Amino acid sequence: MKLIIQRASYLLILLIFICLLFVTACEKEIETGSEKPETVGNVLDVFELKYGEKKEFSYNDDKFIFSIYDIEDRVDIDCSLVDYMNNQEDPLNIRLYVDLKVNNIRNNLLRVASKPCGAEGYYNNGGEVKAVEGQILALKTAPASLNDSTGIWYSSTFINYFGEGALIRNTPYRIFIAKASPTKFNQPDAAIDDYKFVFIITTVE
Repeated sequence: MKLIIQRASYLLILLIFICLLFVTACEKEIETGSEKPETVGNVLDVFELKYGEKKEFSYNDDKFIFSIYDIEDRVDIDCSLVDYMNNQEDPLNIRLYVDLKVNNIRNNLLRVASKPCGAEGYYNNGGEVKAVEGQILALKTAPASLNDSTGIWYSSTFINYFGEGALIRNTPYRIFIAKASPTKFNQPDAAIDDYKFVFIITTVE
């Protein structure tokens, strides 16, 4: 009888172990790729995207389809009114996060973070992409950028504008949130399909 109980215990432990392996394998993997880049490469695309839409991107022999899977909005305060010296709030944690589904694969998610305190506002005036392209051109042609052969000024200023972005895994590309609207602060009851974004794709150098 004792032997039967021992065997049953072993089988139960083995079954639990197999179930844990199965659950772990089936969980969606979210790649952050949020390490701060030292330099920002060439801008390849600037595009708008909202929940329910898809964006196809191709460059050289690489092709991707991006869609929004989920959004986490932590921008619930007006950062311009916060005294960070005397407040527990950390602006680095006040961000908008977008989980992008890459190539329609549900368990292949890429988390892209905005700059601290959220991205620049999306005003839905029909000129959002051109506005971002204009910002990037102004950075590239600024005297400080033209006089800097290392590209450090351009890259650091680009990151200040658009955040660190996220590296698209196993590729030489990085994606950034340039514009976003709304935020939890100005529309706390916003649904996922209320959000609109402008993204930037660059090369990695």
